[in-house]
Amino acid sequence: MSETPLSLIDRVRFSGDDASWAELVELYTPFLQRWAAKFQIQSSDCNDLVQDVLMTVHQNVNSFEHSGRSGAFRAWLRSILVHRISNYWRKRKNAAVGQGGSDFHDLLQTMSDPNSNLSQLWEREHDAFVLAHLLDRVRVRFTPTSFEAFHRTALRGESAAQVAADLKISVNAVFVAKSRILSELRRQSQTLI
Repeated sequence: MSETPLSLIDRVRFSGDDASWAELVELYTPFLQRWAAKFQIQSSDCNDLVQDVLMTVHQNVNSFEHSGRSGAFRAWLRSILVHRISNYWRKRKNAAVGQGGSDFHDLLQTMSDPNSNLSQLWEREHDAFVLAHLLDRVRVRFTPTSFEAFHRTALRGESAAQVAADLKISVNAVFVAKSRILSELRRQSQTLI
């Protein structure tokens, strides 16, 4: 029986290898940049802020304790981002007042609350972002026809019969493609999240 592969976070924590860290940086940099922009971080400062967030993750990942609940890492990452954004605006106190003042600080407080709509948006966007990354990783392992069959049935909810007719393949081929790609997504997700 094979062992369950270590997640990306565990590989960063326990092996400390550069490839795993590079993968984490590649995965999360665009996501963090998008969220920093939502808090009116100037594009010239955005990369520095994201690097600061990732440096904090790097420095503290060994003390990160997974609670066993789904989303523990993304909640931890969100709290680091909120803290770094707050520090960014605290250092630019006059600019923060010009950028929305107390409304802006209320927004940061809302982001800190795991039950807020903004935090729920973070959760959904995180999951969509990771799924898109996984789909990109998996796409190259299958024929374009197989991936199209999977995409249309699994992600868009189209009927297998309609997809088979459109792609000029059998309904069974559609189900096989969907099954194989879902299996590969599950396998890849175990190594990522």
